[in-house]
Amino acid sequence: MKKYICTLVSVILVALCAHTLRSATRKMFDTPGSIAKQESGEVTVPDLITSPGWHKLVGTALKGGPENASPCPPNNFGNYGYRYADDCGALINAWNSAIADPQRNRLILWGGGHADYGGNEIYSLELSRHPPALIRLNPPSPANSTNACVETLSDGRPNSRHTYDALAYFPNQDEMFSFGGSLNHCGFAGNATWTLQLSSVLASCAPNCTANWAKQNPKNIPTANYGITTAYDTVHDILWLNDDSTLWSYDPVANQFTKRANLVSCYHGTAVFDPADQYLIHLDGCAPRLSYWSTAAKSDLSQKNPPVDASCAGLFSSSYNGNSGYPGVAWDPIDKVVVAYPNGGNVLYLLNPKTWTCTTETFGSKQGVDYPQDDAATEGGGTFKHFNYFTKLDVYVLCNDSRFDCWYLRRRK
Repeated sequence: MKKYICTLVSVILVALCAHTLRSATRKMFDTPGSIAKQESGEVTVPDLITSPGWHKLVGTALKGGPENASPCPPNNFGNYGYRYADDCGALINAWNSAIADPQRNRLILWGGGHADYGGNEIYSLELSRHPPALIRLNPPSPANSTNACVETLSDGRPNSRHTYDALAYFPNQDEMFSFGGSLNHCGFAGNATWTLQLSSVLASCAPNCTANWAKQNPKNIPTANYGITTAYDTVHDILWLNDDSTLWSYDPVANQFTKRANLVSCYHGTAVFDPADQYLIHLDGCAPRLSYWSTAAKSDLSQKNPPVDASCAGLFSSSYNGNSGYPGVAWDPIDKVVVAYPNGGNVLYLLNPKTWTCTTETFGSKQGVDYPQDDAATEGGGTFKHFNYFTKLDVYVLCNDSRFDCWYLRRRK
């Protein structure tokens, strides 16, 4: 009898301890802005669904939706006289991109530009929150109130712009890189280089972080143009950049652009780096819609244009709200393929750089329930790197319409 009572007491104590631990953990994550290891900006692995398929991140719509309030600034924020809340959706919908911040398990969104949006604030899809959340990290600057092409705003930070595919993450510097873009409000293309210290915009200081932007002054600046594409070379720690007529490399340590090769008909599109074969790969935008360059040592960096195989034809379809030319692409280091999201639908294309052929994977059967909405039709701006891969989590993330929630995809068990 005594043994039974002792056993029962032990079970009750263990249960109470477990309940207390769960409650403490829940309180820690339910506190606004609370993410583990906030001081360094590093976070623990989030608790995401492990089954394969698309999973909706409920409450992560930039423009609100039925589940949450919008994180966008209110109209006339700071008495600046600008319609931030009305127009902020263009940050996703209008020819803009994003970066994956793998150190902190978050997708960083920035953009706007031309006549679509003048706010230059930064947003983050925080995957380590419980539940994950899309938050604004910092206040906007006073928007450009002229029709002139202003590169730098009155507070010294960059003017809003269509970023196209020109955002990149430098892991060794822990910085976001931006080049050029279609500037607010005039729409002309700039050719300035900006970097953002990501440690200055953490969830712990949101939404009032002081964004540490730096306008760089490298030599041999690429041409100001629309549709800039970039891909970070993880082998050589440099960035590849296409300005339509020239292929450049950018060294973030030396802060130096170097002209590497002339390009043929390579306007717009999305770029990705294949570290296994050391290829810079460009999807759409180039003629005939697929190009690559060998970046290995002693390569002449000549442009190769393999024909588009019939197995890849659906990747370049304009079926989804008329969007074509700006697919979402990411490198999968496990399968060693380019995973491409063609701006909509439930089919992914897996491009094999060994054969330049595609296989497909289908996830979900009911749109909005078990696979995402198509890209926003309001602007037709494409996906770019709003579709991105997180290596530590082995998940793909997609934020492709400001009016609807973001999603994440597990391809593997």
